[in-house]
Amino acid sequence: MKTIEKMLADAILKSIDNNEGIFFVDAEDDENLIEVDGHYKVKGYFENTGFCNEIWITTDASVTIDKVRAYDKNDNEVEVECDIKAIEEYVETEL
Repeated sequence: MKTIEKMLADAILKSIDNNEGIFFVDAEDDENLIEVDGHYKVKGYFENTGFCNEIWITTDASVTIDKVRAYDKNDNEVEVECDIKAIEEYVETEL
């Protein structure tokens, strides 16, 4: 996974705060600003670990990137190569 892909994946993870919803995140490398939007659905449950502590257990996660846009330093839209599937899979496994 490229650095920019990891940055986007981490930004998506930080934006997920619900069981289902949409996200819009961006990340910037040395040359471009990359914007990503999509949607997610997470299923799971809280498990009691004792001493009044609970942890979230994810049983199923689906993350879909719907659109990727990239802009150079002059705000021109440019093509960027990102492994969308790798980003989606990484986020799903980290949820």
